[in-house]
Amino acid sequence: MTEAEWLNEQRRSQAMVWILRGTKVTRTKAGRRKLRLFACACCRLVWDMLNDPLLRQSVEVAERFAEAQSDKDELQKAYGSARGLGAGALTPDAPGARERTAASMAGEAARPNAFSAAVYMTAYPVPLAGYSVQEKEGHALLCELLRCIFGNPFRPVALDSAWLIPSVRALARSAYDERILPAGPLDADRLAVLADALEDAGCDNADILSHLRGRGPHVRGCWVVDLLLSRG
Repeated sequence: MTEAEWLNEQRRSQAMVWILRGTKVTRTKAGRRKLRLFACACCRLVWDMLNDPLLRQSVEVAERFAEAQSDKDELQKAYGSARGLGAGALTPDAPGARERTAASMAGEAARPNAFSAAVYMTAYPVPLAGYSVQEKEGHALLCELLRCIFGNPFRPVALDSAWLIPSVRALARSAYDERILPAGPLDADRLAVLADALEDAGCDNADILSHLRGRGPHVRGCWVVDLLLSRG
């Protein structure tokens, strides 16, 4: 995949995840954290469809595991408890298919292998995001989640420590800690304020500023916030 293809609005999300296979993303703890948070962000798109407490618990455990707040045993237990609730997810024309697909993806978010969890989010006939928008738009939304979390892997951004003035640090930490939903979307207005603070501190990087001021989606694992907080 080329840089132009990664940035293409019409790109298929599974191809974007697949290109990360075998890179440092899958070989490092920080990379696996981002893959797991992508899987959880996909599930947060249809949180209202996860009616069984075991399903929401599965996603929440996966989120905590990504942040080193739960262990492998808890993750495995959540995976085993939830995965059977999504039986029949691959038959999209059957009654209740949307709910079963949402259930299946909630279980897969806790799959022990983070790369596999991320791939599964893109592996269904209609991506989970496609339940709130049309299929084509659903793929685009999943691609935007990937870009929010991984940025542009073809053009890494170097952080200038001079930008990390106290107000920038505080705003980045606040954006990370205080969310609309637990491990859900980051507050876009808060990120726009963070962009202003960075600019006042001398940041002139267009990729950073445009992302923070963009329409989103912005989720836990956002590459700019992670960069400012040295999280990967």
